[in-house]
Amino acid sequence: MRTLRIVGVVGVACVVACGCGIGPRAIRRERASYNIALQQTASEQMLLNLVRLKYREPTLFLEVGSISAHFEYLTEIEGIGTFVRGGADAYTGRLMPSYSEQPTITYAPLQGEAYVSRIIAEVTLSRLGPLYSGGWHIDRMLRILLERAGDLRNDPKAPAARDETRRPYEKLMEVAQIWRELQKKGDIAFLTPMKEVAVASGLRAEQVTPQCIMAADKEGYRFCPGKDGTWELRKSCPCGLIIQAAYAEEKDADAVDAALKIKPARTRDRAGRFVERIRLTTFSDIREGGESAEIAEVPVQVRSLNGILFYLGQGVEVPTAHLAKGLVKAYKDEQGKLVDRRETTRDLLDVHCSATRPADAYVAVRYRGHWFYVADSDVDSKDTFSLLLILFALQSGDVKSAQPLLTIPVGGR
Repeated sequence: MRTLRIVGVVGVACVVACGCGIGPRAIRRERASYNIALQQTASEQMLLNLVRLKYREPTLFLEVGSISAHFEYLTEIEGIGTFVRGGADAYTGRLMPSYSEQPTITYAPLQGEAYVSRIIAEVTLSRLGPLYSGGWHIDRMLRILLERAGDLRNDPKAPAARDETRRPYEKLMEVAQIWRELQKKGDIAFLTPMKEVAVASGLRAEQVTPQCIMAADKEGYRFCPGKDGTWELRKSCPCGLIIQAAYAEEKDADAVDAALKIKPARTRDRAGRFVERIRLTTFSDIREGGESAEIAEVPVQVRSLNGILFYLGQGVEVPTAHLAKGLVKAYKDEQGKLVDRRETTRDLLDVHCSATRPADAYVAVRYRGHWFYVADSDVDSKDTFSLLLILFALQSGDVKSAQPLLTIPVGGR
């Protein structure tokens, strides 16, 4: 009797056995996992930087440049044969498939001009319109994004004027709340007026070829006749932001106008509502004579993403020991008593602190020996956190180029 054992490792055998379904199955199995990991780590990174600012430390953002996941499929074939002299031969065999994953992930720190434009520079005023259209509450947007509106500073510490009893912050919150009630009824809208500006002038006629005209039109530009037989290249750009509000009660319109110190033209629509238009503009773009017969102009200062994180960082709870050691800034009132600044923003974003890892966290990071987290049941904080991630993505400009590329080669070998 003689026994023969044959063992082989074949990479292609799995392809032959499984047909052409390896690629789709790999995508179904791994794509969701990568998606969840990217979203979760992005949230953790945002929370980490929020906590860093609470401790007056610089932020750092790592961008995922690309993810390349290589899958190797192998199949081990084992065959055993028993040969008996004068008797019947016996054969057995088995197929043992296996695969391994070899991901390659590249990271790039956000720095230089990209860091300035996305983190340090003010969020563009025109972002408010799309965010509002996306369903975000206007009071949340104004509280988070605005540093100042006219004379109203979005700072609870800002003192009231000598002849006034209410602080500027209280007035701004009143405006935000009135507009939020209008939003619930669909009685407020954001309008984006456009103006055409010349981006190039003095172009010769021979330069304006049909190919140039078609290319410019594709990108939203157009050629217009200029002076002395030359041409101009022009483009329509947003011109500020207009809020159109329709108040059912005239007292609400009066309250908003008094808080913002404006006198816009007021009309009545068919439903009897009091309609006003207010143009929001930046302080650098405000024109002489801020009021017109139709639209009142209110200059606003929009926060940068760094400013937003610093503002919301007030809602981060810190260990008592860290506060005692002076690791974070302690705020005191006029009588010298400690003030809990979390009361200002905790309804927007409430970040808890724990010595042990929380079991019910929406997002959590470990920092300085403690866990900082947002509770999974805190819907308001989760909404604000989602808005932060959207703002971070919007500040990237070209969203397509900022998205990680996932490549999964799934061939055998």
